[in-house]
Amino acid sequence: MLTPLGIDVSNDIHLISSLEQLAVHRGAYAHNFSQSRIKIIPSTLDLLNYVNDSILLMKKLYLQIENIKYFSYKY
Repeated sequence: MLTPLGIDVSNDIHLISSLEQLAVHRGAYAHNFSQSRIKIIPSTLDLLNYVNDSILLMKKLYLQIENIKYFSYKY
C-alpha cells in the first residue's frame, strides 16, 4: 500500500514479526474479555520487546515519509 508513494516498508523479519506478535496478543486480549478465555499470556518482557521493535519500525517509516518530495503544480 505504501510502495506507490515511494515508501519502502522494512524487510527486517524481526521487526515485522514483532509487529505481528503485538497485533496477535492485542487481538486476543481485546476479543476475549475474560482472563480465563485467553490461552497464551506473554511475558511482560516479550511485550516490551514487541512494542520497542514496533516503535523502531514506525520511526523508520516516519523518516522515509518525512523525506518525500512533493510536487505542486501552479495553474
